[in-house]
Amino acid sequence: MKKIILIVGLIFCFSCKEYKNTLSTKSLDTDLPVEIIFYNKDFIDNDSIMIGLSIPQRLEIKNNFESDRVLKAITFDYKNLNKNDLGNKIFVLQNDKKKYLKYYKILKDYKEILDLYIVYKMLIPENLKKNIIEKGVVQNDYQNKYDYEIYSIGNIEVNRKFLNKTIPDSIKGFIKFHINKPEQTKSIFKYVPINF
Repeated sequence: MKKIILIVGLIFCFSCKEYKNTLSTKSLDTDLPVEIIFYNKDFIDNDSIMIGLSIPQRLEIKNNFESDRVLKAITFDYKNLNKNDLGNKIFVLQNDKKKYLKYYKILKDYKEILDLYIVYKMLIPENLKKNIIEKGVVQNDYQNKYDYEIYSIGNIEVNRKFLNKTIPDSIKGFIKFHINKPEQTKSIFKYVPINF
């Protein structure tokens, strides 16, 4: 009996240590809009055009390591699965602008809320563009500056059926956190499944 208690105690202690030495994440609901991006003419191939389906994700992250850490980057990943994509990307929303995250320091035990946009690139028939534009609301702030157009189509909840049909679980992928100690260059990785 004492041996059983000892084993259980060791497992519990090991679990606590594992929890402390990690970046914990929690998915939160978000009302940020789903967006469809139409790129410039260079991306047209025969009767198809390249679009980006930009899907918001809100995460609460907490540094459970024993010291401060740095988020060196947040990237899209299929976690060693043999899948190809057309250049899917992840942006962090800061001050209403989408940016690549670079060298973001997180203090020990500190919680942070991150708003991310996962951009899935895909080819669609060119004749579908008109239907999408009629249902969307153009975001002119982006159109002229970056040579592409962004259309809002409402939040995840109102588009859930469409999103899960267009991006099934098998290709949703992972949010990959690149985590460093402030004084080191070698990263460790945390993978968070993308869900919507």
